[in-house]
Amino acid sequence: MTRRPTVTITLDRTILEHPRALHIRRMHKAIWLYLVLLTRLPAGVDKVEIDPPSLAESMGLPAATIASWLGQLKKTRYVAIERRNDSMRVRIKRLQLEPGAAKRSPHEIAVVRLERALGETGNRERLTEAVARHPPHVIEYALSRATDVPQSKIRRSRTALFIYLLNHDDKD
Repeated sequence: MTRRPTVTITLDRTILEHPRALHIRRMHKAIWLYLVLLTRLPAGVDKVEIDPPSLAESMGLPAATIASWLGQLKKTRYVAIERRNDSMRVRIKRLQLEPGAAKRSPHEIAVVRLERALGETGNRERLTEAVARHPPHVIEYALSRATDVPQSKIRRSRTALFIYLLNHDDKD
């Protein structure tokens, strides 16, 4: 019996295990191509040269599938692609949920997400307190109500409106 070559790769565990299946939802079936690209990376390098038709053949897939998966990985920012004559240079980007997300607590990630949704920064302390005091469904409800209000109708700030809605709504 012929022994098949084995491959060992190291990757962030969150690519496979995430509470909301984030990477699986983003990559879909392109995760197989991502794993193949990781196995082809030389040690200490983040770029690999590939020939999509020959890669498709080695994986037993149509070239159109590889092209589609590369597009999916590029769109979701797992790779950057540089075209060269008949081949491509693919740069593998490390898993980036948000800068430093691996070190952040779920509350900190929620606060960053709220700042982004509200379009305002500088109120991190108030948002941190709100996230700690209210359950997620209440926060989501207040956020949807705060973002539905046109900017012209907001007196102070969208964050102030969000905090007001959290503290004065009976949706607990």
